[in-house]
Amino acid sequence: MQGKSYEWEWIKDYDKAEENYSKVIDLDKNNKQAYFNRAQIRLLYLKNCEGAISDINEESELSSVGWNSTKFSGLGLVYLDCYKPSKLEKAIYYLNKSIDDEHDSYVFAKLGEAYLQKNDYENALKNFNHALELDKRIWDAVYSYRGSIYQKQKKYVDSLIDLNNAIKLKGVNYENVKKEFEQIYKEAIIYYTKKIERESNKSISYFDRGRIHKIYSEKEKAKVDFEQCLKLSTDFLLIEKVQKEIDELF
Repeated sequence: MQGKSYEWEWIKDYDKAEENYSKVIDLDKNNKQAYFNRAQIRLLYLKNCEGAISDINEESELSSVGWNSTKFSGLGLVYLDCYKPSKLEKAIYYLNKSIDDEHDSYVFAKLGEAYLQKNDYENALKNFNHALELDKRIWDAVYSYRGSIYQKQKKYVDSLIDLNNAIKLKGVNYENVKKEFEQIYKEAIIYYTKKIERESNKSISYFDRGRIHKIYSEKEKAKVDFEQCLKLSTDFLLIEKVQKEIDELF
């Protein structure tokens, strides 16, 4: 019967899958794998949050290792995905507990998401960075979330690099990320243009605006800004960086 549940999952009939896992559990109250699988179905697809919590608790009681990192992360994910923003503190507590003995990029990513919802950008960045160190292709939203933080911090080059990486992954939010990428590009150009107009030392802003154009594949505009930077700058290290950027353009 458990095999039948897998079949329903495969064709994405999650109500039937849940029903079959429930029948498996009725026949064997000690089947911890069935509790675990039903918890995932309830959390990810049916949004039956109380049911997911109940299954996680049951599976934990049956597990020989007891309350380990997997159980803590399970509860953390339930509280984050089902009860946001009312139970963010619980989500953060359980996700942090799971990280004590776990190196799961997805958990770090979700912990970053929880901190982002609290506007705690420092901790959000720390966890997004850790998630991407473990798996650079984990999830397009991680790049998108981190890019949104960089945007708020006016770190437009870093923001656009992250959004470009998110676009390359072609995830479920592909179209929305493309729109955000375009919007931040326009915002960044306005920001650096104003800096160029008011600053006495314009070379760095020309360099930064050139990099923004380059990321957005506006190569000719990037070249113009890089060449303007070269005319104005006497900083050897900056000149070296600009020349490298020009060499990479064509």
